[in-house]
Amino acid sequence: MNRLFRSISVIIAISFAVTTFIHYHQDLDLVIPFYSQITFMVSLLLFILFVFRLVWRWKNYALLKNNDGYVFTRNGWGKLLTNELMPFFIFLPLIVMLNIYAKDSVVFSWVLLMIMVEGFVFLITAKNHFKIMLNDKAIIYFSNQPDVVRWEQVKQIKMSEIGILVLKTNGNKLFIEDESFKNAKEIRFQIKKSAIDRHILLEEIGLLV
Repeated sequence: MNRLFRSISVIIAISFAVTTFIHYHQDLDLVIPFYSQITFMVSLLLFILFVFRLVWRWKNYALLKNNDGYVFTRNGWGKLLTNELMPFFIFLPLIVMLNIYAKDSVVFSWVLLMIMVEGFVFLITAKNHFKIMLNDKAIIYFSNQPDVVRWEQVKQIKMSEIGILVLKTNGNKLFIEDESFKNAKEIRFQIKKSAIDRHILLEEIGLLV
């Protein structure tokens, strides 16, 4: 959900920036019809998507924050922070540009600002609760981009010197990096045991056993 929202929000932001540039750049001799209406509709669409994302991940946080699991290392959390903040390098210059050159697009700017603030607040609030949880039903990867992989959805597990790659039957993947988690050896042991118990194809690549 968060990965999809991030991709869509970046596409919307860039598309709107191009549209605004064309609309206000008189040398191009191009007129964007219904620009005000487009601005409102795009802002509303982005806001609705933002609300869905906000409710979804704060609900997950409330459900999972007190569950036991293997927590992230400082290095792992740093990677989550970088991942969350990457779109902001697009949003922040766009907010500045819109407020200087297109003040009638202030609503869109405010939506982008809310996305940035919520992302930062979520990371700080959930920092000590991000973790990976393993149980009889699934692998639960709780972060700013959470993922739940039910064991029956696992096609193959590949273990390498740097981490564990979980291949799903639908073609998607989940990578569990050793250096991102405390007790990485215990995670490896539990996942390997579960794979063997469930007769899941297990491949160990370049491991010194």
